[in-house]
Amino acid sequence: MSLSRNLYALTLLVTAVFLVSLIPASLPASGQTAHTFTMTPSTQTLSVDRGLTGSFTVKIVNNGTKNLTVDLNATGELAKVAKFSNTNATLTPGANATVKVTVAPDKWIATGDHALTISATNRSAPTDKVEIAMPVHVSLPKNQSPNIGYFFLALLPLIIVLIGIAVFKQSGTTMAFVGLLACIILAVAAFKTPLDTTLRASVYGFIKSFGVSVAVIATMFMVFLMGEMGLLKIISAAVKKLIVGKENMALFMGVGFGSFLTCLGVVTPALFPPVLVAMGFAPAAAVAIAVLGYNATTSFALLSIPITLPAEAGKLDPILFAYKISLFLPVISVGIAVTILWMVGGKKSIIKGFPAALVSGLALAFACLGFSYIDLKAGSQVIPLSLIGVLAGLISMGVLVIYQKIVPPKPDKDEEKDKKSKKDKDVKEPVYSKQQIIRAFSPWIILTILATIVSVPAVGKVLKELPGSAEIIKIWDNKPIDLDVFNQIYFWIFIAILISIVVLRPTKEQLTKTTKTWLKRMWSPFLAYSIYFCISYVMAFSTMTTASGNLLVPTSATEFASYNMNNILGATLAAAFGIGFIFVAPTLGLFGAVVGGSETGSNVMFLGIQQKASVNIGLKFDQFMTLYGAHAAAGGIASAITPAKINNATATIGETSKLEAQILRKHLAIAVILTIVTSIMTAAFVSVGL
Repeated sequence: MSLSRNLYALTLLVTAVFLVSLIPASLPASGQTAHTFTMTPSTQTLSVDRGLTGSFTVKIVNNGTKNLTVDLNATGELAKVAKFSNTNATLTPGANATVKVTVAPDKWIATGDHALTISATNRSAPTDKVEIAMPVHVSLPKNQSPNIGYFFLALLPLIIVLIGIAVFKQSGTTMAFVGLLACIILAVAAFKTPLDTTLRASVYGFIKSFGVSVAVIATMFMVFLMGEMGLLKIISAAVKKLIVGKENMALFMGVGFGSFLTCLGVVTPALFPPVLVAMGFAPAAAVAIAVLGYNATTSFALLSIPITLPAEAGKLDPILFAYKISLFLPVISVGIAVTILWMVGGKKSIIKGFPAALVSGLALAFACLGFSYIDLKAGSQVIPLSLIGVLAGLISMGVLVIYQKIVPPKPDKDEEKDKKSKKDKDVKEPVYSKQQIIRAFSPWIILTILATIVSVPAVGKVLKELPGSAEIIKIWDNKPIDLDVFNQIYFWIFIAILISIVVLRPTKEQLTKTTKTWLKRMWSPFLAYSIYFCISYVMAFSTMTTASGNLLVPTSATEFASYNMNNILGATLAAAFGIGFIFVAPTLGLFGAVVGGSETGSNVMFLGIQQKASVNIGLKFDQFMTLYGAHAAAGGIASAITPAKINNATATIGETSKLEAQILRKHLAIAVILTIVTSIMTAAFVSVGL
């Protein structure tokens, strides 16, 4: 590595600190807005502007001729997060009272197609009651331009990572550490975050990543063992016999089989590259298929955790969320399928395989859309949400096999030439019995059975309760982390490995070689996934501190609204684009998934931002859900350019950072195009009420 590359990280960090010094020491504080509430037994009015933030005052004036005794209180979500001073007052004619209302914006969660309500009741005449729909959200002060400097500083960790990989050809793991260091420095220097908070947030993110990072290394051990035992060659031969042509094989493995396994919880970037290389694909194509194939159904990955987890956090209907995401899949899934063809063989493969790409992509998308629509209309999970992606993957594979029988692919000249060469050299393709093929697939069959059993809600509930409080870790007392080990897919991957070892009986030499290879290659993807989660939580917990009782709280309501890195990103975009934010919203999904390393992290991290921005621009709840569905769909697209996933895929076949950079550059263009298309669809869907 050259000296200039070694100094790359230091140069960018110094630049970041220099940029901080150029920005004013503080952002203008969010101003309070006075609201006059005039009330007599016959007249009731309350004028409230949009754009409230932090705290505000309500002034009550008695313009009548009789004494008024008034209670001021909140209903809905505001009642849970607001603090009132002087909550009741007895007013003589002409007198007034001022009530200060303070809201903790980081705690507010909008639910339903309504804003928040403040009510004032005359206790002398209880029937005289005034209510007003009043959105409370994080926003920039009125008549103030967005602070572009802080916006770009919040983006800087991601910019550093992408430039480091794509331009300087650094590995995803190296840039993860550089990005985290930059994020910590910026959080402390520019975003009013104590160093202790950033370090704790890093530990918090590291532990939260286990659901993905440990699953990655578990999958790697499984695939290395299968490779060492020669099982991948048998699987390769079986797929080649079932599917004809490299284009169809790429679609079958990537779109269909990739979605099926990913939705069960298997990490395909760790699993597929060695299999695909064994099938004859070039390393770049193998990585592309493994990283791209499942992108359309990323929301349904890990038994739909990217849907259910944020839905639970935001008190949203997971079925409605799944349906809104599925609206975007017909276009996205076909786009992903065509991209796979491009990565496999360029324009030639696109022309040859486009009909198959259309068939497999639409089958996957309409399966998800149809199943989620059935659940939505039924008002319950007739088809378990956790299995929608699994079933869609199976359907895509089945439809492609049927299509191939109806429309056999034309012989490829290169493939025909290769077959003729083998025939001339009297090279015979190996023939495997059904028993050998089943044996080769047995680790995946075992894992599929285990994952299906665990997906049953009753089973999951029992497994969740087994360890009790023993698996709960408290970095902060109000932010406990439940490891939920027995419900995590990595636990069952390891169980599947142990069962497979008993069933397959590998030799001591095979186990030794597998372990050595695993220990050599596991650290890079494990650390990459873990550190990107750390970055995600440092950003999410910026402008927060540890209060007495070991509680994580905002440094202050006003500072959190003005300086939190995620709030700045969302609020600046909303302020800068206005109603045009509808076109920009999906980019937050793309950004969040790249930084956090997963769609789940992005959906959770940006839920509040998308809600607040939607309220700012006047969207109804159903329109917000469409916007949030687009956010999730774009988060799936981001898998194509997530450094941790590309690093993971290249590590399984022993490739270098040079291939990582090549893949990232090519995928970046596709991700941007698909996100722009998603943005256009978002605006259209919001306009027509979908």
